[in-house]
Amino acid sequence: MKKEIATQLNDMLVDQYGQLNGSIYLVRDNCTEDEFNDYRRAAGAIMADMYFKIMKSIHLEYPELEPEALRSARINT
Repeated sequence: MKKEIATQLNDMLVDQYGQLNGSIYLVRDNCTEDEFNDYRRAAGAIMADMYFKIMKSIHLEYPELEPEALRSARINT
């Protein structure tokens, strides 16, 4: 993949990842505990799929595109 395309995709995916992560807090603060747990589980599965099925290959090819927060989380786990 050309770096220009990888950069554009990465920017979009990182934004979507962040929005989805933020939505978990919205549900936590405004819904029942059961709704929150169900939502968090579903959102977490989507986020894992986004990373492992799409973002990881971009970051392996272009490590400099991997956000520091993701790199730190990966290294510290």
